[in-house]
Amino acid sequence: MIVMEYYGLRIFVRLLKIPKHFLLPIIMVLCYVGAFGLNNRAFDVWSLLLFGFLGFALDKFKFPMAPVILGFILGPLAETNLRRGLMLSQQSFLPFITKPISAAFLLIAAASILYTVYKDFLKAGRKA
Repeated sequence: MIVMEYYGLRIFVRLLKIPKHFLLPIIMVLCYVGAFGLNNRAFDVWSLLLFGFLGFALDKFKFPMAPVILGFILGPLAETNLRRGLMLSQQSFLPFITKPISAAFLLIAAASILYTVYKDFLKAGRKA
């Protein structure tokens, strides 16, 4: 990869000189072909369009993308492990609070959320 990047750097820089009105339709067509070619289903193309519009709307309303991407990637992993923990504790949330390590992580999460809300509250109070 390093060799490819080193020798392809001049070509990659030339790609930046291509006007956007030529480059973006080519990229969109390649995305559509890739989405359809993965499973040969139109549903994948519609999913691509839906998530594209969702990403555009989130960007338009200045929503931070990093938490969305982290939630999208880590959400299924967290759900699987929560389900596993609930099966081990016979469907009780009590071990998540009474065990020291999980209780510490829950306290840290709650403290960070409260601190963020408090800081935003103070910032809003200063502006008013």
